[in-house]
Amino acid sequence: MKTLSLYGQARIIVAIALFIAIGTTHGQKVEVPGSHSKEVGKEKTISVDAIPQLSYSDHPAVWNQAWGPHCKASKPCARKARRFIKKEQFIEGLGYAARALEMKPKKRAERRALEILTSGNYARAQKEFEKNLNDYPNVPEYINWQSSKAMYYRMWYANRMNHVNAMLQKLDHPKVKITVNPVDHHMLGKLAGTLSTYRKYSANDYYAGGNYHQQQGAKSNDKEDYKRAAMAYKISEYYVTDFKDAKQQYESAKKKATSTVYFSAHYHGHGGFGGTLDEDVKAQLIQNTGFNRLPFVEMVNTKSADYHVKMVTNGLELITRGKTSDKQEYSKEVMDENGKTITKKATIITYTSGYNTRAKVNVEVIDLRSKKVVYSTVSQNTFEWITVWQKGSGETDIVKGKYKKYLGNQPDRAPTRKTFYERAIAMCARDIATKLYVNFFLRIGAEPKY
Repeated sequence: MKTLSLYGQARIIVAIALFIAIGTTHGQKVEVPGSHSKEVGKEKTISVDAIPQLSYSDHPAVWNQAWGPHCKASKPCARKARRFIKKEQFIEGLGYAARALEMKPKKRAERRALEILTSGNYARAQKEFEKNLNDYPNVPEYINWQSSKAMYYRMWYANRMNHVNAMLQKLDHPKVKITVNPVDHHMLGKLAGTLSTYRKYSANDYYAGGNYHQQQGAKSNDKEDYKRAAMAYKISEYYVTDFKDAKQQYESAKKKATSTVYFSAHYHGHGGFGGTLDEDVKAQLIQNTGFNRLPFVEMVNTKSADYHVKMVTNGLELITRGKTSDKQEYSKEVMDENGKTITKKATIITYTSGYNTRAKVNVEVIDLRSKKVVYSTVSQNTFEWITVWQKGSGETDIVKGKYKKYLGNQPDRAPTRKTFYERAIAMCARDIATKLYVNFFLRIGAEPKY
């Protein structure tokens, strides 16, 4: 296979300039330059009297951080390669095809991979790479965080192309005849330096934004200002790890931004079915994976909280279902001991009885500072209790087991009225938790998105 070597001085320069861990051909995390620099150097300073242009949803933590052909065997790798080629994603296709060959494929997977690993597809991949760079053109002067984003993706696409080039160079297959065109290492080195500098500028912008919102929060005593301050400090760390004292400032702002919530429910006791209603609702909230991603809310057991979730149970109703019966007769012809055909008969009577218990819970969320109700809802549920037993007569051995599984049983003893009510109330917990999460907790606890 013909290749242009990346070894020697050019490779050393690229390695120093790139500092990006290309890793193995299995795909590794890509770390862009400047993300671990503790030195700010001559960063661009922003007065806290004016807020910098910031984004709380578009930052390095959500940008693409890794690339690599991930597959456990050569066959799925070859299939993925073909799909990428059909979608005209040639860089991805070449990467997956090269990975398939690395895994010593069987003939069919090898043939599919070789169909993709052609000079024609490599030329198309080169054009795709040029388009990627055109989509994120070079930014000669820093403007705001978007300058860092443009340089980040420019570097990310260059690194991906370099990764595929390295994979193709390592292939040792007589039928692969691709001349690799390395990414210009001078461009990479310059891009790495620019990106590192821009990341520091962006980190400083966000840090200054945090200071600005901290000052606004001190004036307004509004938790939303402290949320924006906390997020700005946090994002500055995404641009440059250990940037100034951003971690300490984040914790300070987060504490001021966090709303505390106290729960109470007037009907207590669980009768063996669950905890108290307030405990059940809190447990359901914690089980919600989305709740764990709400940094600015905390459930507490003290009444000196910001909000009070008050749950009052009423509308309890116990309804007797009444006793019902279902009579089924069975017959079966069998041979007796004398060889004569006789008919065996049996009767199975199935009885059911039970209760329906309905519960209604009124929920109010009270802002304890203003004493106003900020959210209210109603949850209703029904707990059904049924007991089944059977009586039989005749030759019941001819009846299949599934039709007589309650035969000989006595009706179960019904729980107490109190237990019925508690179980119906407990069944409201999930519905209450869902409504509170969607209509209240998301609003007060989520990160700002603007």
